[in-house]
Amino acid sequence: MTHSELLPEGFAAFGRDEEGESWLMPRGLMSGDEFVDDDLLPDIAPGNLPKAVRPNISAGEVIAGMDLGGMTAMVTGGYSGIGLAITQALCSAGAHVWVPAKDMEKAENALAPLGAGVTIEPADFRNRRQIHAFADRFLKKHQSLDILINQAGVLERFDRLRLADGYGVHFWVNYLSHYLLTNLLVDALKKARKPRVVNGSSAGHLLEKIRWGNLNCKRMFYDPDKEDRHSKTAMTLFTVELAHRLYQINNKARVFSAHPGVVQTGLLANQRRWIERGLLTEEGAPVASLRQYFKRRTEVAAATAVYCATNPELDDLLFNGHYFEDCRPARLLDEETQEWRGVAPHAQFYSEARLLWSVSKAMLQGQIPP
Repeated sequence: MTHSELLPEGFAAFGRDEEGESWLMPRGLMSGDEFVDDDLLPDIAPGNLPKAVRPNISAGEVIAGMDLGGMTAMVTGGYSGIGLAITQALCSAGAHVWVPAKDMEKAENALAPLGAGVTIEPADFRNRRQIHAFADRFLKKHQSLDILINQAGVLERFDRLRLADGYGVHFWVNYLSHYLLTNLLVDALKKARKPRVVNGSSAGHLLEKIRWGNLNCKRMFYDPDKEDRHSKTAMTLFTVELAHRLYQINNKARVFSAHPGVVQTGLLANQRRWIERGLLTEEGAPVASLRQYFKRRTEVAAATAVYCATNPELDDLLFNGHYFEDCRPARLLDEETQEWRGVAPHAQFYSEARLLWSVSKAMLQGQIPP
């Protein structure tokens, strides 16, 4: 039986690739239907916005005075860059944080100052079996999970841009691995009193719509920058649907996506193309003419994710599923303004979010090949 005979609900096949496999497209788009405004996650009215925080606030300042004692959190990518700053902030408020690590030695060195406040477990998020094993180890020790922050990601790899099973490294690591992990942990989130899930996104999503006929970049030149942006759109849509689904099993659950802003982290060192273009030094630092755009410290970049994970004002159902930047719900972008702020409508459609969930599930079940 081919994958075209096992299509996820809402999809139809059209055309065939060189191997005889059918491409996928949402049925509504095939028939020429356009998504309508009432299909969008709506903007939050100015009078309902949470209390503003000062510009460039740090993660430590966001969480100052909070008591997370007795709470269990998990931060993917939690031992370097923005993820490390998130882990440090949560631990400072008393939470116990689980961190999956591809490089155990690096993680242990980075997190050593946090002592017993953190549990480090091996898990390479490029490997599906390791994600399952990591989740299993967590569930054997904990019945509930209070905070899940899906922050791990890649920008570019020098040696290969596709994994052994055929997935593009950006689509898998930045998005699909987190879709998998979150679903493995759903029961633990269900049992938490007021669970929060925060998905790492970025303003890069503004430039990329979901490619329904070519989700995994199998039929086009692999552009790492483009694939990173595409994965962030997927994470933002994932947030919209996860917010709905998690609420159905725990009405205190809240889910958000968070844009950290432009910041220099270790991920930049992997941007060989940027180095070749003269935008970065060999060490991955911005050249002098670009440094003004990378002034944000990692502690500041981590603030929005920590804010979404802990701020009690966001218990209000009104904020569930929204995209945040600078510790504020982002406004829907007018795509004609070319502004580099806000959230794109194409990342907020309920219909697209549901369809992405369906096709992601089918991919992981082997019904649709990478």
